[in-house]
Amino acid sequence: MPWYARDTTGRLPARPVFAKGEIEKLCTATVRQFLEDLYGRARFPLETEDLKKLIERDTSDFDEFADLSAEGEDVEGFTDFFPDRLPVVRIDSKLAENPRRERRLRMTLAHEYGHVLLHAPLWRKDAGPVMPEQPAPVNGLAMPPELPVDHKPARHDVDWMEWQANYAAGALLMPYHAVADVLSEINHSADQTAEDHDRVLIAGVTEHFIVSWSAATVRLRQLGVLRRPRRLSRR
Repeated sequence: MPWYARDTTGRLPARPVFAKGEIEKLCTATVRQFLEDLYGRARFPLETEDLKKLIERDTSDFDEFADLSAEGEDVEGFTDFFPDRLPVVRIDSKLAENPRRERRLRMTLAHEYGHVLLHAPLWRKDAGPVMPEQPAPVNGLAMPPELPVDHKPARHDVDWMEWQANYAAGALLMPYHAVADVLSEINHSADQTAEDHDRVLIAGVTEHFIVSWSAATVRLRQLGVLRRPRRLSRR
């Protein structure tokens, strides 16, 4: 369960501080159960339409063709919370109406659902999310360490809700056990450089999970898989 710290944004009296493993477990359990209820088994990658169905299940209203221009020039998704009903999620129509932006749409949908999953309870009177038991490592890929998910160098421009929702988005679209399965099927050359090794892994995750190169890179770095810390381009 998360512990609570003072919310310096003034949004709430206190904010939850999740360990990485807690978000991993909650996201994995939520997606698995949803897919099993829908299809009888969990299958990955998570389809875009299934992600929309998941959002619809846990919100009072979901609008994927919204006009978010009033929320800010770069705002592509927005979640509103209420004390007496489920959240409302809105996605800017520019994403849904452009098939070439599907990867961006998927990450935006997952990000907003991360808000629903992690933060909606903060506006309600009932208890927060209950974390399922931690699953065992899969194919040698262990869970991220139990460090606070927002334990990072101080940056005054980082909003804790956005940071947590970003982490959840990666865990929802690229669950660690599914990433482990994909990585186990990627062939490695013994004489590969560290950069080539990392590029092969990033490319595999990008293609399989239908995410951007940047999103795959961030996710693999979170899971401690990449050999080189610096950002890699596609070439």
